[in-house]
Amino acid sequence: MKALRRPLVVFVLLVTVAALLVIVFGPLAARNTPAVRDAMRSRLGIITMTIIAAGVMLLGLLTLVLKRCTDRPHPPVWRVFRDEGGTAAVEMLLALPIMIMIILVILQAVLLWNALIVFHYAGYAAARSAVSIISCNLEISGEEPYRMFDDDSSLTPDSIKMARIRRAAMLALLPVSGRMATSAYSTDPEMTGEQAAQLVQGALQTAGEDIDQPWIRRIADQYRYADTFTRVAVSKPHHWDYAEPERGRRCPYQNSRREWGTNDWVHIPYCPYYPQGILDYPPWEEVSVRTVYMYEMGIPWANKMLYELMSRNGNAVSVMIPGTNRTSYFVPMGGTVKYVLSG
Repeated sequence: MKALRRPLVVFVLLVTVAALLVIVFGPLAARNTPAVRDAMRSRLGIITMTIIAAGVMLLGLLTLVLKRCTDRPHPPVWRVFRDEGGTAAVEMLLALPIMIMIILVILQAVLLWNALIVFHYAGYAAARSAVSIISCNLEISGEEPYRMFDDDSSLTPDSIKMARIRRAAMLALLPVSGRMATSAYSTDPEMTGEQAAQLVQGALQTAGEDIDQPWIRRIADQYRYADTFTRVAVSKPHHWDYAEPERGRRCPYQNSRREWGTNDWVHIPYCPYYPQGILDYPPWEEVSVRTVYMYEMGIPWANKMLYELMSRNGNAVSVMIPGTNRTSYFVPMGGTVKYVLSG
């Protein structure tokens, strides 16, 4: 009867863990939380939840096997040489590293799942910023007031507007970002890691909170990491895909230029803003904001195992951290959010 109870107990524990996952993430996906919903529906989210569930099941089965192996009758004292307690201890010692590895993999997968939710939230943050920034007049930037893109591909980012849209995603990704000591690969033209940390300290001081906290000291390094490994792309106006004169006909701000024809002057429609790349979006256009982020798996041994498991399908890569000789394991995250511009 005892042999039947123990599998039942393990099964109940596994069902309880699965129920907890449903209770935690189910309501979040149903209560108008698009970041969680997108994370659960994404391919990487499905892989992550599968790894977590498989790890919990393996841990439960291994615990059951060890329990059955150690449940042996204890002989009397005069039959001490037949006691199997030492065998059970050896079995436990052999199984302990495997259990620790499974626990570390589960923990890394849980952190990856949390980072995936934060990433999708960062995508929505960048898209909302794009909707409000695209039509802004940024004369203080020193650029053309309504510039969004620049034809010079060597410029990074394309414009101050693009830098501010990307910064919205970077700030949202700070809690799950790694640490980078060098700013040689940062591209934000308006803010450094130290300035980001000072802004956080100023906000805490204004709120009357303690500004001497350990996590504040990491903000500068985390901001530099997010600055290095975050990319945001905004879709260009749809009529830019057409050649003249069709592009000019489809332009919401179309104009015409006067050119000499065969025998007389003719008026040719054209889009006046195309060569400079400044604001040229119709108020009704749907804008796509693509966010890409490289999440660093930081738990030793577990990150290597997940890399070996996920790299076969391109879901994980190994990259040398810029400015160091350390190779780490990353999970590329990508997502697109679409918003319709309002007039």
